[in-house]
Amino acid sequence: MENKTIEDLSNLVFGLALTIGAVTLVRPENDDFTQFLFIILNFALGFFIIVWIWFLYNRLIRQLDMDDRSTVVLNTALLFLVVLEPYLGTIVNTRSGATAFAIDVGTTLLILGVFYQFAIIRGRGVGAKVKQLEWGRKIAIVSALIFYASIIPGLIPELQNLGIQGMIWLLTLVIAVASRFRKVE
Repeated sequence: MENKTIEDLSNLVFGLALTIGAVTLVRPENDDFTQFLFIILNFALGFFIIVWIWFLYNRLIRQLDMDDRSTVVLNTALLFLVVLEPYLGTIVNTRSGATAFAIDVGTTLLILGVFYQFAIIRGRGVGAKVKQLEWGRKIAIVSALIFYASIIPGLIPELQNLGIQGMIWLLTLVIAVASRFRKVE
């Protein structure tokens, strides 16, 4: 398969995931503003996570040859996880939903980290480009580990309803996006 074909398919999948996320917006059961706000914030978090992952993925896919078996398999898994994310975002207010969401996003980021490693190993950059790839790999892997670690507060009954997981996810997103503006030397 050509990179262009895989890139087109991937862009369609990311677009589909964003569309599914918008379709899952539901009207609150009653006229409760808090519930409405939760629905919008939940959607926004999922939306920005997908856009962030798409941005990283899109910059990275140009650095990889997508024709070997391991890359194709990982790419397929990543796209599956991306499509699954909007559904998991609708059940994130349950303990199992929050756990599944954290695993989904964490695994997606981990796959991105592996893609960064492939780009580094295959010599797709020199000098500053390698440093950018290494920095991207670090951000992806650390972010994945934070998403995995965010499962812990959901397992502690006293912490389940405090929104700690959502705050961890939001903070991870903000820090990771802000780190992209760091000058890599």
